Amino acid sequence: MKPTFNVREQSEIYIGPTADILSGVLPEGRVIVVSDATIDRLYHPLLAPYDTVLIGAGESIKTLQTVESIYRRFIELGADRSTFVLAVGGGIVTDVAGFAAATYMRGIPYVQIPTTLLAAIDSSVGGKTAVDL
Repeated sequence: MKPTFNVREQSEIYIGPTADILSGVLPEGRVIVVSDATIDRLYHPLLAPYDTVLIGAGESIKTLQTVESIYRRFIELGADRSTFVLAVGGGIVTDVAGFAAATYMRGIPYVQIPTTLLAAIDSSVGGKTAVDL
């Protein structure tokens, strides 16, 4: 599948229905989805083939404790440096999942599928990853 846009030969941007794009862009091998209960409920059939880490919703879950829970789930699932993390959700999900992926085992591959306008804007200008302390 060819991206709609390619920014500086580093960031590929696809536009269209996720169901049409997802299988063509994910790497072969292990994929772990980080998301929340709402996204899981809405897109469960699409995400069911992958291991899932569900986190809470709201700014209050953007914490190191949430990152620790993601690490623990990664360990349970046997995630290693070849594991690919797919964050599906709004800005909080993509921020926390990106931070966890960047810091687990000194960083593992990670991509965001933003599901809100704010998350899409965040990801388009650098894909920030952060938690609150």
